[in-house]
Order: sequence, then C-alpha cells, then structure tokens
Amino acid sequence: MFIKVYFECLFKNSHRTIKVAYKKNDRVAELKVEHIGKKWITNITRVAFGKVNDETGKNDLAITQVVESATNQPKESEVIQTNESQKDVNEFNRLLADADDAFKAKEYDIALQAYSEVLKKDRDEYGKSFYIKKQISLSKREIQKEQDLKKQEEERLAQKQKEDNYFKVIFEAKTFERKRYYGKAIQQYQAAFRIIPDSAILYQETIRNLNKELSLKTEADEMFLAGNFKELKRKYDAYIKKDQSNSDYFLGRAKCSIQLGDSPKAILEDLDQAISLDFSNTYAFKVRAEFYTSQNNIPKAIADYTNFLNIEHDSASIYAIRATLKTRTNNTQGALEDYEKAIQLDKRNPKYYYERGIIHTQNSSWQKAITDHTEAISIDPKMAQAYYYRGEAYYNLKKYKEAGQDFSRAISLQIDDNLANNIRQHSEEFFLIGDRALENNDIAFAISSFTNSVLILPYNYRSWYKIGESYQKEGKLLEAITNYTTAIKYNDSYDDAYYGRGYAKFYLNRYKEALEDFHKANELVGNYYNAIFYEARTLMLLKNFKSAILLFQKIKIAKSTIEKSYSKDFFANTHLYLGIAMIEEKYIAEASTELSSAIKINPYLSEAYFQRGLVYLQLNNLESALSDLNQTITLGPNNSQKEMAIGNALYNMENYSQATNAFQESINLDTLKSNYYEAHKMKAYCFFKQNQHAEAAQTFVKAIEYKSKQDDSSIYRDLTVSYLFDGQSSKALSVIENVLKTDPENVEINYLLVCYYVQTQNMEIALKILEKLFTLNAVDNNFIKKDRLINTIDSSFKTSKDYKALLKRIAK
Repeated sequence: MFIKVYFECLFKNSHRTIKVAYKKNDRVAELKVEHIGKKWITNITRVAFGKVNDETGKNDLAITQVVESATNQPKESEVIQTNESQKDVNEFNRLLADADDAFKAKEYDIALQAYSEVLKKDRDEYGKSFYIKKQISLSKREIQKEQDLKKQEEERLAQKQKEDNYFKVIFEAKTFERKRYYGKAIQQYQAAFRIIPDSAILYQETIRNLNKELSLKTEADEMFLAGNFKELKRKYDAYIKKDQSNSDYFLGRAKCSIQLGDSPKAILEDLDQAISLDFSNTYAFKVRAEFYTSQNNIPKAIADYTNFLNIEHDSASIYAIRATLKTRTNNTQGALEDYEKAIQLDKRNPKYYYERGIIHTQNSSWQKAITDHTEAISIDPKMAQAYYYRGEAYYNLKKYKEAGQDFSRAISLQIDDNLANNIRQHSEEFFLIGDRALENNDIAFAISSFTNSVLILPYNYRSWYKIGESYQKEGKLLEAITNYTTAIKYNDSYDDAYYGRGYAKFYLNRYKEALEDFHKANELVGNYYNAIFYEARTLMLLKNFKSAILLFQKIKIAKSTIEKSYSKDFFANTHLYLGIAMIEEKYIAEASTELSSAIKINPYLSEAYFQRGLVYLQLNNLESALSDLNQTITLGPNNSQKEMAIGNALYNMENYSQATNAFQESINLDTLKSNYYEAHKMKAYCFFKQNQHAEAAQTFVKAIEYKSKQDDSSIYRDLTVSYLFDGQSSKALSVIENVLKTDPENVEINYLLVCYYVQTQNMEIALKILEKLFTLNAVDNNFIKKDRLINTIDSSFKTSKDYKALLKRIAK
C-alpha cells in the first residue's frame, strides 16, 4: 500500500548569497509499505513541495488519494530508520531478478552463481530461501544435462571425424592404386587400418594384390632405368601370355617398344589395349598422349590429356601440357583457359605464369604479358626468360628504360644466345637510326635514338660513344666527356672513346688530362694517327715542342702507307703544326719547308700562309712575308695578329704610312686587347719615322696605358724624344723625372735630360750632366755630332764655346 505523509520543513541555515533566513515550507512524502515474510517493510518513494495556490499564495497540499488513515502513518524518525533496510531489500530483489533472468535465458552457470549470492543475503529475512534453493537445484540439474549433451556431441563428432579421416585415407589409397603408385597405396591402406583396425579384414585381398604388383613394378622399373628394354619386354610378353586382363602389362610393353623404336602400330595397339582394359588408367592415357605428340598427332594427344583430366581433375601439370599443345593448333583461347586452371591448382609454379605470358606476347597483349611475367619473377627471381619476355613487352610499349633493365637482368642470368642476340639487335636498331641522324646533323634525334639503344642494352659502349660524339658536335663538351667515360666503363679498351674524351678535354683547356687520353688511345691501337696528331698539339700547348716535333714527324714518315685512310687536310695540318713547333725551337729554315708543304697540299690553308709570313719576317724576306700575310687575310678570317704582322713587314720596308694603317687595324680587331701595347707602340714609331712627333707622343702615351710589368721601359725614352722633338719640354721633363726616381743612373734618360736643358737654354746644367756622361764613357763627341735630337734642338751646340771647353777638360 502507499501512504502520503504531510509535514513542515525548515532549513536552519541561510542562503549563501541572499542574506535572508529560510521560511518554513509544506512538504509531502509518499511511502510504500510491503509485507515481506513476517515483517512489514516501509520505503519512501518520493518527497515533494506542495503546490502554491495562485489565489491564496499558500502551498496546496491536496493529494488525489490517501490510501490509509493518518493514524497509521509512521513518525518521521521511523521513516528515517527504514531507509537502510530498504536499500538491502532493493539490492536483494535486484540480485534475485538477475538470477531469474539468467535462468530464463538458460544461462545456468550464471544463474547458479547468482542464486548462490542471493541465498547468502536472504538469511530467512525475506522468505525466499526455499524458492532460491529450489532454483539452485534446478540450475545444477540443467548444467549437468548440458554437460552430458556436450560430451555425447563430442563423442559423436570424434567418431564422425574418425570415419571421415578413414574414408579420406581410403580414397587416397584408391587414388594411388589407380595411378599405379602401389607402394603409396599400401601405406595409405595401412594408415586407414590404424584408424579403424576392424576394417583390415575387408582389404586383405587388395593388399596382397598390391604387394604383388609392387614387386613386379619395382623389378620392371629397375630394368627400365637400367635400359634393359628388350629383356623387360620379353618379361611383359610372358606376363601377358599368362594374364591378358592386366592393363599395366600392356602399358609396360608399350613403353619398352617406344624405347626400342618398334612399330608405331604395335605400340598403339598395346596402349589402346591397356586403356580398354582399365579406362581409369590415367598413366596409360598420359603415355599414349606423349606418343601421339612425338608422332606430331596433336589433336589425339590433346584428346588423351583430356581423358586424363576427366579422371584426375587436379593435375596442374597436365593442364599446362595440354595448353602447350593447344597453342600448337592455334587454339590460344583454349590454351589460356588451361593455364588459368593450372594456376588455380598450383599458384606457386612460375612456369605456368611464364608460359601464359608467352601467349599474351604472341597476342600482343603486352600489359597482360607483363603481369604474368612479373608474377613468374616474384616466385622465381632467377627465371631469365621471364625477364627477357617482360622486357620484350616493355619494348613494344616503348618503355625502353624498363625494357633495358629486364634485358640486362636476363643477360646476367645467362639467357640463351638466341634471345641475347635479339636484345642486341633491338639495341643495334636504335644505334643505326641514331647514326643516320648524326650523319644528317639531326643531333637531338640522334641523341634520343642512341639513348634508347643504351636503355635497352646499357653496356652497348658504341652507343655511349655516339652520344658523346653527338654532344661534342653540339659543343656540349662536358656532357660529351660524361658519355665517353661511360663508354670506357663498359669497354676500357675502346680507343675511340679515349680519343673522343681527349678531344673534348683539349678544347676545354684540360691539356694534361687530354694528353693522357690521347696517349692511351694510341697505346691501345699502336698507330692511332688522329690521337698522335692531337697528342702532339697538346704537347705544344704544354710548351714541349721537341716531343711534339717527334710525333708530327712520325705521321710524316707513315704518310705513304696511311694516305688513303686520312684526308689531305690531316696531312696539311700536320705540316702546319710541325712548322709552328719548329719555329718555337728556332728551326726557321726547316719550319719554312714544312709550311710550304702544308700550302702545297692545301693552298687555302690561311694559317700556313700566316706562319710562313712570320718566318719570312724573321729571315728579313720582307716581300715574301708581305705576300704571304696579305694572302692569309684574303683567305680569311682576319684578326689582330695578322694585321700586326703586316704592319711589322711594312714598317721594316719603311712604308710607314701603310704600316700605320695596319697597326690601327690590328687595334680595331683586338677585342681582347692582348696586342694593344705592341700595336700602339709600333704605330707611334711609324708617326715618329714620319716626323709626326705630336701624334707619336700621343700614341706612346696610349701604349703606356696597356704596358705590363714585363714590357721593357724603352718606351719612356721614345716618348721623351717625341716630346722634345715636338718642343713639349715640360712634358718631356715630367717623363724624365718619373724614370729617374726609380732609375737615377739611366744613361739614356740622363742624356735626354741634357737635351731638355739645352732646349730650355740652361747650358750650365746641361754641360755639367754631359760631362758626367763623358766621364762614364756613356757618350762621346762623335755621338754628339751624329745625334739628330740635340742637333735639331740647337744646331750650334756642338760648335759652342762652352761645349769646346768641355771637350778640352775631358781630353786632359
């Protein structure tokens, strides 16, 4: 029953925030009273405030129904006392309900444990002990029942497993028996008897027959392996005479006949008889299929392998063999289906993936071929042919880098020569395409083709060399060196690669490295005259002219024997550079001869005319020199050095006007300003010779701007002379003073200082310095008489009274 209790409630403390005392409140509590066992149990179900009446402003404590009279309501203290006991009751009821739920759910282990826990809490207080004990008993009984059923099921399953194993082993024994593996068949039967011993009696006759067949087969196999085919065949003849119902006897005789090369008709009769006697004899089908294959009767061979597979569905190898035969009849789809079946039965046989990949290759299904060969390689990483055919697929997809990697791997795994030659042929095709492009000066296409060649066959050193040659034609010498070096890596005896690399280094001014490569090329061949030529030129640049001369002369000596193999220009240049080397070694006459030989071979060799012109200058053969130098300009190209040489020839011929023009042209053409000093200086001398002293002085000043420390200081003397001739005394003095600061004992400058003082009418100082020079024997009276400068400055100086007095003092 339920009871409502009305009471007033007052909180004695005050609100934390609002500092006002709490007021009394009307409250109502609802209690639940139960009779459990011998006791009444009271629980408070809820406590609430009364509802405030809007009209009166008071709590309305009206309750819908009062079940019991207020006289039966417990006091407040009694309600509080019941709280703890009510908790125990609630906990008890909850545990009991959980136990009942577990029992209803047939979770008897859980129920038993739960009831046991509830029973500990009951202690006859709640009147449930009998019920709980009954449920414990029921739970135990159900648990025992479950255990019994489980044991029975385990025994049943064990028996079933035993029987399954038995029949499985019997099936394997019969399979081995059908395949004529008698020893294995006997072993399996014995294994079956160990599983169910009582069954042995059923197979006693079978075991006896198997042992007999095993004995005969063992003897026959030994004789067959020993090659005693005739004797074995006679034995089979005897067996057949006694028993014409044994399939194996006819099969054995047929095998011997095959080895003896007997009549195909007789062989087929025995094989046919073996199969007719035992159509389950798969080995007979296999032997007959092999015989049909040897007779090139592929359709019948396929039919026999099909009969084999109709009996034995799980022979991956037979599916693969039949697939091979189907490819021979162009039944590629059937072959693919057989390989698919073989792979399903044996996923770890790389041969099946490889052979299916071959069919995809033949069908130009390149990506499928790649997939199958990749699978084969993953199983057998040393399968050379799989690498080759995957490379072929990549090649046809124009993925030359991947193809090259596979081809290289195939070759490293010792692929057969025919396939290796195919790889070389692929590489050679691109090599020839590149070579033609290079001849047509299509450099980019040539490099692309040669690159494909080395991608396919990385050690094709000729293609690496050609890539280097292509880059060299483009002027990309560093790239050329890289590829020549790779060619040498794959063939360290490749003389052309050494020569090409040396050539590139030569034009990169890496002369010592170039010299090594040229020398190596010549060493490998013996007489590699191009390499000898550039080795000699390199020695010249390294200032070793004597060694260079010896090498050039080696080419000259061999000229008569190698003339047809080398161009005229080669021999003309040999004479040219030999002549230049001889000039450096001061063999002037010999140099002239070599240069003339060069011109005779190639009348348009401009450099030869130039060098011979220089030789003629040294020999003072000015007309011939000028003729050669003019010819070199006619042939072109013109340059600063050539104009300089012409200027020198004209100067020595005292044609100062034209010499001036030549020196000026030399200056104009000298973009590097390497000849500026010499050209300006010689131009100044031309002005000086023409008494154009102002122009001479200006040009000397210009020359001094480009004077190096190595150039002699005579130009300061010549500048001073020009100033004095032109009457520019102060500028002359400035130059004299600057020279004397560093070289006070310079005789020529001291003499010019005398001339300066004569020009400025300061005779006393002039004579004093001149007296010192007389004393030093630096000058004498004859010099004074002949010197054009001092006589031009003062023609009366040498007849003056003071000068004559000086001569008398010097004479004493």
